[in-house]
Amino acid sequence: MTTYGMIKLNSDVKPVVALVDAEGTQDSFTETDKEEISAYFFGRPPPAISLQVAPSQDANQRNHDRTPDYVNQNGTRFWMFHLSA
Repeated sequence: MTTYGMIKLNSDVKPVVALVDAEGTQDSFTETDKEEISAYFFGRPPPAISLQVAPSQDANQRNHDRTPDYVNQNGTRFWMFHLSA
């Protein structure tokens, strides 16, 4: 499991706004992956996002004992987590 921080692009402030835990490690994210992940948090049309490996790999601290929020065409499962403001 790898944790990625999500940053909303085209915004004045660019803090990490959410965490995405993914099975394995992603060499890169497809445009479809980024669109689906962004739509999960922001609705449609989804804004552009950037996903970067999080410095703290703390996926074990979040509950993955539920249906994944997104499964891509390769079968990789993703769990999404909003960060508290």
